[in-house]
Amino acid sequence: MRTRLAAGLAAVVAVVLTAACSGGTDGREVSARPVVSGPVTANPAGTLTATPTGNRTFGPDCPAMPTDPAAPGSAQNLARTPLGTAVANNPQLSTLTTAIVRANLTGTLDSAKALTAFAPTNEAFTRLSQGDLTGLANSGKLKGVILYHVLGQRLAPSQLAGTHRTQQGADLTVTGHGADFMVNKTAKIVCGNIQAANATVYLIDTVLMPPG
Repeated sequence: MRTRLAAGLAAVVAVVLTAACSGGTDGREVSARPVVSGPVTANPAGTLTATPTGNRTFGPDCPAMPTDPAAPGSAQNLARTPLGTAVANNPQLSTLTTAIVRANLTGTLDSAKALTAFAPTNEAFTRLSQGDLTGLANSGKLKGVILYHVLGQRLAPSQLAGTHRTQQGADLTVTGHGADFMVNKTAKIVCGNIQAANATVYLIDTVLMPPG
């Protein structure tokens, strides 16, 4: 079963990478590590706190973020790039990046004014069932799954708990407080309060599936 799961994931990622290499995006080529520029607007990440405040991150996976301010995935670089590009800059989100490109959503995520994103890590995708992996090969379903992870408003950690309408149209529910949160009772936030230019990002350890 584990072999089939790995093969299924590899097949989906291969389709996504093919689309990316052929320029199958929303009108522009998207690089896995785009060059960014602009003023720094957030504090350095990687600080583990019991009760996050301001732009400080929290969660066990935050120390994996680059601490060099010049690194593409550092807090400084992420904070001055919009969501779609910021995801591509984070090495923990390379599978999500290819999925966003395949679904032609980079421009949508980059152009939005204020978003909250629950971003599945690379490891989260390896936990998908064979059936879910097969379904994600359909670009329409893939788009819906990605948008189910995105809210149309920017939420700080103190605002997370509760039920929220997603950009896909269905609701998701966040429970917990302080630095301990679960999304839909299945996905744990492993690094939260990451600032992008137009979004607040929360890395999660499980891919969320829309109801129905």
